[in-house]
Amino acid sequence: TASPHFRPRCYAPRPAIGPAPRRERDRMTYAKVTQRVLAFFVDAMILVLLIAVAEAFGVPVYDDMLIVDLPADETGAARKDVAPSLFGLAVTIALVWGYYVGFEVSQYQATPGKIAMSIRVTDLAGNRVGILRATVRHFAKFVTVATGFIGFFLAIFTRKRQTLHDLIAGCLVIARQK
Repeated sequence: TASPHFRPRCYAPRPAIGPAPRRERDRMTYAKVTQRVLAFFVDAMILVLLIAVAEAFGVPVYDDMLIVDLPADETGAARKDVAPSLFGLAVTIALVWGYYVGFEVSQYQATPGKIAMSIRVTDLAGNRVGILRATVRHFAKFVTVATGFIGFFLAIFTRKRQTLHDLIAGCLVIARQK
């Protein structure tokens, strides 16, 4: 007879790998395009305020300009031109990246705009995204914009209402469970 502590290998529990069970994924409600647009505007207003506060404290941001000496023109007159500060651009990119990635990897999985619209960012299985995936999603927005904003309109036509940057990063934006 078999020992009570012996279990044949075929009865060993299998580790959970792959996407969430079908019943979990079926319960996901994808965010409406209007919710996403309104969340974007709320976040944009907050970011404008954050950048204004940073600028008030002397932090250089993208709208800081440098006066650049250019070679004299054909009449011999010295020319001056205004160019955006590369350091200010880097500070602004870092601030916006920190805002989106920081909030999307948090326990809320959403920026304040998304929280206001009751939506959150997840991976394809409905789990919280990590820093790498959130970073890829954030910088993939540049690709979405480079398509002439067509990448945003994909949310209207895809079954899971994903934009181009969601597709690139393997993310979903879903409604918060009540």
